[in-house]
Amino acid sequence: MTSGGTTKRVNDPEAAAAAYADLRRRADADPNVVGLVLGGSRGFDAYVTDGSDFDVYVVVAVGEVTDWRTPHGSPVETWPMTLEI
Repeated sequence: MTSGGTTKRVNDPEAAAAAYADLRRRADADPNVVGLVLGGSRGFDAYVTDGSDFDVYVVVAVGEVTDWRTPHGSPVETWPMTLEI
C-alpha cells in the first residue's frame, strides 16, 4: 500500500512481538551486547498500531556490528552501534 509516495508495511502483530522476543533472547545470550534501546513509536508509546514495527538500537561493547543488522521493513529493525571511540 502506498501513501504520498511511501510504502506502508503491514506487520503481523504476533509475529513482530515474537521476533522482538527472539532478539531480546539473542542479546541476553551475547556477552558483547551492552544493551538494547527501543525507539520509534513503540519506544515512545506514541502512535503505535497493529502494523508498527520494533525499532531497536543494539549496543555492543566492541567488534563487528553487522551480525545485528536487519533489513529495512523487517518486523524488528535494528541499528547496531558500538561503544568504541
